[in-house]
Amino acid sequence: MTCEIIGIGESKIEDIVNLSGDRKFRKATVNMKLSYCALQKALDGINNEVEKIPSTKIALFVASGHGELESTKSFLKGVHIDSKPSPIAFQNSLHNSILGFVSNTFNFDGIGVTFSDKYFSGEDAICVAMDYISLEECDLAIVIGVNSIVPDFKESMSMMYPKGVNLSQGAGVLVIANAHLGIKNSFNAEKRILLKNVNKKYEQKIDQVENSDYFDTNIISLILDASLREEYLINSSKPDGCSSVVELEYISEASC
Repeated sequence: MTCEIIGIGESKIEDIVNLSGDRKFRKATVNMKLSYCALQKALDGINNEVEKIPSTKIALFVASGHGELESTKSFLKGVHIDSKPSPIAFQNSLHNSILGFVSNTFNFDGIGVTFSDKYFSGEDAICVAMDYISLEECDLAIVIGVNSIVPDFKESMSMMYPKGVNLSQGAGVLVIANAHLGIKNSFNAEKRILLKNVNKKYEQKIDQVENSDYFDTNIISLILDASLREEYLINSSKPDGCSSVVELEYISEASC
């Protein structure tokens, strides 16, 4: 089966400010809110087509290098300082809590898989999503890559990376469909965009890099930028010297 990108969305911290007064997000974490905003943008323009797909055939693949440290901090504080452990904080501290929140909010009932593989979390999620579509386990795969920074943990988190890396936060979403569905993408009216291949390259680790903003699932942002410029190969250089390459193919709508 051919995998086609039909929606892409991004969100930053400033995008979630307006959600603070909504009761639906009262207990939602920063990662959950970022994921929600990015997915809303990715579905813009294709919602009507997505709603025609059975909810059981829509799969979620959520990648986060660090997971829910915000909730982990809250839970541990409740246990060790307040002596009042919070069940909600424990529930939200699990890596798949982001997936559960998105699935319930958007009423997706298909397969759900979470990933945490440091620099390659996003690539892993995309690869598995492509496999599930190829095996006809789903018709639509929604890949979410999200990371947020907990101020109290920033110094500890930074120790995991080479010197010079400035950790940033945000979310990106890819909506990948079985090309046979014929759903037109929401961001390039003239071309269909096929997702051909994702390769990871492991190279010698380095101890220091030039100052740069980075978050572990930025591959989705790179795919968005490349698709707008119709670039075929996307190279993602990782802070430790590793890298990944994503291959796209563009087909004119007129030739379909």
